[in-house]
Order: sequence, then C-alpha cells, then structure tokens
Amino acid sequence: MPLRIKWALSMAAIIAVVMGISATLITQRQYEALMGQATDYGASLARFIARQNAAAALSEDWDVVDVAVQEMMKTGNFERIVVIDPKGVVRAASVGTLVGQPYKSAGTESLGKLAGGTAAVRYQANNESVLGFEAPVTFQETVVGRVALGIPEKPLTQVAQLSITLMVILALVTVLAVAVAMYFLADWFAKPIRLLSDSMAEIAKGRFSHRIAEQRKDEFGQLFADFDAMAQALQQREGGVESVTQIGMATPAPVTGAPAASSSSTGTSVISVRFTPSGTRGACSGRSACNARMALVVWRLARAS
Repeated sequence: MPLRIKWALSMAAIIAVVMGISATLITQRQYEALMGQATDYGASLARFIARQNAAAALSEDWDVVDVAVQEMMKTGNFERIVVIDPKGVVRAASVGTLVGQPYKSAGTESLGKLAGGTAAVRYQANNESVLGFEAPVTFQETVVGRVALGIPEKPLTQVAQLSITLMVILALVTVLAVAVAMYFLADWFAKPIRLLSDSMAEIAKGRFSHRIAEQRKDEFGQLFADFDAMAQALQQREGGVESVTQIGMATPAPVTGAPAASSSSTGTSVISVRFTPSGTRGACSGRSACNARMALVVWRLARAS
C-alpha cells in the first residue's frame, strides 16, 4: 500500500476516534445543561402559576382557577395542568375527567427536589416523554393546595438530536478534510523518496555519472547532496581503476624473472629485466594476473633502485 494512502487512513482513523470521543462528551454535557435549564424553567413556571392562583384557591373559587387553567393550555406549551386542594382532590384540570378525583401523581421517574419545594418527575403520556413539576400553592406561608403541570420533553430531545447531528457532520467533514490533506502531504513527501530511489537504481546499473542536482533547503536537500557526493566518489574511483587497467593492457608482455643489477663505470645501478614473449610458457593468464605481476616487478625495481 502506498505511503500516502497509509498516512491518510491512519490520520483519518485517529481524528475519527478523537472526534467521536469529543462529540460524545460534548453532547452529554450539552444535554445535561439543557435538562437543567428545562427543569429550572418548569419549576419556575409551576411556582408562578401557584402564586397567581393562591387567592382563588384560598377562597375555593375553583371556577376562576379552572378558567385560568384553560387559558394557559391554549398556549400549547403544556401537556397538562392540574390544581389540587389541600385534601388532595383535583379541583381544576386541563383533563376534565380528573376533576373531582383524588390526585395521583403521573410521575414514574423522580428528577429530584428543586427550589421552593418543587418536585420534578418524568412520565409517559401518549407515548411521549413528559417532564412533570409539582409546586405548593401558598398564601401567607399557608399551603392551600398544589399545582402540577407537565411539559413535553420532545422539544428538548429535538434540540439534543440536532446537536448530535451537527457534531456527526462536523466529525465527518473534519475526518474527510484531514484524510485528503494527509494524502497530498504524503504524496509531497513521497516524491523526493521516489527520486532518490530512481537515482539509486541508476547507480546500481553502473551509471556513476548520474546526479540528482536538486537544490532544497531541508533534510531532503542534504540527502540529495550526500547522494551526489557519493556518486562523484564512485565515478572517480571507477576512473582510477580504468587508468590502471589501461596501463596494464599497454604492457608489451608480462614480465617474469628477477631483476638483475649491474654497476657501470660511473657507479650507477643498472636494472635489467627479462621479458617472456607472449604466448610462451611464462605468459600471464588474464588481466588480473598481468596486473599483479606488473605490480611485483615495479616493487622489485623500487627496492633495487
């Protein structure tokens, strides 16, 4: 698999994991914050309705309370509103069948106690989750009844789902962008490597005159310069070997025998060498043998002189 594809897939996988963990944590914290705001809003609304109907509840003017309940239901923000007297009997409700019946809390999951003695619960109504709030109706610190209301949780859930969708889209776009960027970045790194690989192949073929000759101000530039220096050294060595070989080939015949030294009348040493004609028994076989024999003769001449 090419390096650019490996890098792209690796970085995409890392970013996907990081973004997935981050999105999960952010979504959880965001939902908790939204739930906190919703419960505070519901509790405040329940206390407000209780204060608005405290005087009517004290005088047991339940018709006035019922009219207020029906008007509030027209806003469409509530699943139900129920007003209970101190004896626990429903006196006004958005659901007519509940009036006159003992009040039974619809809550199946407690969400805890809130400020002002308000209790928060969660229950199901018409296959939808509802947040319920119960607040005491007080008049001059005397409890004259209770107010229970339900707020659909669906809008809150929709906001959370929208947030999750946006986070998923953001993660996908980020992963895709990083993968594409790493693909081209890895390809940019791979080009000098391919160039160096092709140049090494040329050297392997014996073409020591090949040079990269590319100027860069980075680590690849230093590597290219070192490669060119290596090729130059190999080319110089090859030239030296060819020169020695040509000298050996230019020798008339291999030299055999030991040098004999004689002194002239002037005291100068004279070296005589006996050559064996080519093709005779003493001739060397092959260029390497001739070169070795020629080197031996030169060494003996040097010692004799």
